[in-house]
Amino acid sequence: SGQSNLTDDSKGDTNPAWSPDGATIAFASNRGDKGNWQIYTMNADGTNVKRLTGSDSTSSNPTWAPDGSQIAFESNRNGSYDILAMNADGSDQHHVAGGAANDTSPAWSPDGSTILFSSTRTGGGDLYAVRPDGTGLTRITSSTATEDDPAWVPAQPQEVAFSGGATGGGDLYLATVGGRSVHRTTTSPALDADPAWSPDGSRIAFASARTGGGDVYTIPAAGGPAHRVTTGDGEDGSPSWSPDGTRIAFTSDRAGNADVYTIDPHRSGLARLTDDRGFDGDSAWGPGASGIAFASDRAGTMDIWTMRADGSHPRRLTMNAAADSHPAWSPDGTRIAFQRVHDGNTDVFVVVVATRAVRRLTTDPAFDGDPAWDPNDRIAFVSTRSRNREIWSVRPNGTGLSLIVHHRGPDVDPAWAPPR
Repeated sequence: SGQSNLTDDSKGDTNPAWSPDGATIAFASNRGDKGNWQIYTMNADGTNVKRLTGSDSTSSNPTWAPDGSQIAFESNRNGSYDILAMNADGSDQHHVAGGAANDTSPAWSPDGSTILFSSTRTGGGDLYAVRPDGTGLTRITSSTATEDDPAWVPAQPQEVAFSGGATGGGDLYLATVGGRSVHRTTTSPALDADPAWSPDGSRIAFASARTGGGDVYTIPAAGGPAHRVTTGDGEDGSPSWSPDGTRIAFTSDRAGNADVYTIDPHRSGLARLTDDRGFDGDSAWGPGASGIAFASDRAGTMDIWTMRADGSHPRRLTMNAAADSHPAWSPDGTRIAFQRVHDGNTDVFVVVVATRAVRRLTTDPAFDGDPAWDPNDRIAFVSTRSRNREIWSVRPNGTGLSLIVHHRGPDVDPAWAPPR
């Protein structure tokens, strides 16, 4: 199943945080003799457990410095919750930020110069930044709402395209990772959905019902008029660019059944790749010579398949009674993320292309699906775990869960921008 139980204690273990080199996990546990939550570390396989903090107070929410030398955490050892830091071996524990209010949820910046945290020092819950030595305290947000659990964007800000609107669709939007900058890209009264970035990041392909049916369009990423790519009867959707940007794969029922087609972005060279009585769709073009992944029920259940770019050599990757769909390739072409509907729930899984080994990434009872793999090896997905449909991300090993786009309308169909 790809899941391993690393701790097996009668008490609670929580707040796991991987070290930057992946060799160590910091976590909080109340396994001690006094039952207080303290910070521990262990090897990635669960061995060599070490207690780093120890007092009659609570210490939790560890977060690693990017060089792995220090761990920041929250503790109420001085009465209210404060932000503290220590060396990775537990030595030199020192105060970073605190006071009469509660300071919690520390998050270290990618360059190691700053620690973000949430604070009630202004009465509500706002985000603050401070240097690891406790100097340079700065208020980041000022809102009547409660703001908590900050997560830094990568060193190079990334963009996510998504479809948003009052009913879970509507128009295309672009958001900087972290959701601090969201702007609308299309303004059609019809549904615009399924965004897909061109390899050079200059254009976005998408599906739209603006002409009455469903067709594939492209639009400049910087904004501008939409260009219609497909025409004809039937519904066309789920576009995906070839690695060289010369073709777009898409799903269409123009021949009476859902199949995978490709076309030149300038409307020429339409080619049908699949011709099966079952459903073939959700096509995703892989990097390099990886081929095209797609969802199909040709074997009786909805599974993830791959084929060459010309439609030959179809290969079934998942074999499960559940429904698997929405494949998304890893940047190196070795893995595919997908959504699986099982036992009345929808979660994100990953399958290794060479071995067909499957790993489950999300376990929340809410909807988690529609994954999109980013160039820096993170997976964005749609989730209702915060009640609204929003964009979250997770690492391929299931750690590092974070909300990356918070937007007023339901957000669906995330698509990462390529490096530019």
